[in-house]
Amino acid sequence: MRYYTEMVTEDPSPGLNIVERQTDGSEAVVWYLQTQHSRLILCEVQGEHLLLGDWDGHFSRFHIPTQTLTHTQTLPARISTGAVLSQSGLFILVTFTNDNDYNLPTLVRLDAQNLSVLRDHRLPLQKDDEDDEVDCYRLDVFRPLELMPGELWMYCCNASSGRSKPKEHEFYRLEMLTGKESLISLPDVGNANDEVCMPALNLALNLGVMLSWDAVKLIENSGEHHGEKAIELALKLFDINKCEVLRTLPLRTYRFSELDQLCIDLDVLLAGPEEDLRDYCSELSDLYEELESMCWQEDKLRLTFRDQTVLMDIEGNREVIPPKEDVQRNWLPDVKLAQKLGPCHLIRIAEPEQALQKMVSMCQNVEAFRRGNMLTFAFFDGQENRVEPQEFFEQHVQQHGELMKQMVTAYCDYLDTTLLKTNLWEWCGSEGALCYVVQALASTGDVELLPLIDRYVSFIDSDHESFVREELVPYIQTKFSEDLPIVQEIIRSAEYDDGEWYEED
Repeated sequence: MRYYTEMVTEDPSPGLNIVERQTDGSEAVVWYLQTQHSRLILCEVQGEHLLLGDWDGHFSRFHIPTQTLTHTQTLPARISTGAVLSQSGLFILVTFTNDNDYNLPTLVRLDAQNLSVLRDHRLPLQKDDEDDEVDCYRLDVFRPLELMPGELWMYCCNASSGRSKPKEHEFYRLEMLTGKESLISLPDVGNANDEVCMPALNLALNLGVMLSWDAVKLIENSGEHHGEKAIELALKLFDINKCEVLRTLPLRTYRFSELDQLCIDLDVLLAGPEEDLRDYCSELSDLYEELESMCWQEDKLRLTFRDQTVLMDIEGNREVIPPKEDVQRNWLPDVKLAQKLGPCHLIRIAEPEQALQKMVSMCQNVEAFRRGNMLTFAFFDGQENRVEPQEFFEQHVQQHGELMKQMVTAYCDYLDTTLLKTNLWEWCGSEGALCYVVQALASTGDVELLPLIDRYVSFIDSDHESFVREELVPYIQTKFSEDLPIVQEIIRSAEYDDGEWYEED
């Protein structure tokens, strides 16, 4: 493959290096792409094109040599979404709970060339054995598979969520050409937590592997850490057709000191599943999250942990795959600067009025200039020194306050058109976009600006945003009388509702 991607930033706006392999064995970073997507669920290079999809149902196709966006598609999905490129490369298989169809699980096939919708298929609902009611969230829509050409496979577990203890599990299979559906039962128990690896199947060998939820094995280390106690995690190798476990395979050992560093409750693990199954599986699940992927590589298992990759045969013999050797890498002009800026739009402030006019134009077309869930700017002076945004806005609010007012008004107008009506982010999900502009407007003490500030505050995501509550509101209280009804309204809008979580046993 001529091109490949590497993730530089993931949240809240993905940033990708697109790397080209050179004929002499070196590499060149030809493009840094700060996407308009949120959390990516699809990132595939197909020839000279890049296919991206996110958990909000947005899909894009880019032409890499010209660095252009060629096609887009949006599906009625949010968060509960998964996607995979078909083995033929002709389709993108998208599974999601459909916002326009009572949140029912749905399969949509997109043309990989132009992202047009070719066909959709409502996926089945499983029935509850006890009360015959349906529950559409048992199919794992986050992780669709195409284990055989033309067949969609989806894991399903009778546990209702990742917090539940392991329960019976199976695979749903859809033959997409004929529409024939079937369920493949799996032995033992599985877990609905999509953060841990689902069973990996090798249809050619009629073998599968799955995580073991049995009691962990207590062992004593040999070699470098001789005598130090450890636990051993395990996998179960099973026959797919017979639905029976063949043997247990060692997954990995963790010394007690390593478990402490990973904040795992050793006492709960050593007490075993008989003491408290839910707590035991919760701790074990946290430990299993160290295993990022589990897949077959011909007749062996490739196990990718956060700190190492292992190749293991079906007898349990294993070898650690050494890290990839560094390759000479070149960067095309402006790529490093683009990566340094990330989601930020470059604003040169040598001419403050022109800089602010540029920002007004962007705020009047937020949809084109947002980067995922971010709308943020980087300010540089005439000597290429970076300037803090609050410093810039406070310095120029007296002279150019009207432009800042236009900026916030246009931004709020955009938020009014969105489904969720919550702010975009300045950075890291704690500071809302344009928060420093609003703070600068508040610094003027002009009561006529309070309705606009109140409108801005009304859009905050109180579960995540902290700047308004911890910085802006206390600042407003120093600039304006708290007896003003509009100030009281701003304070109420910013209050955090720390309701209680109730967990059902």
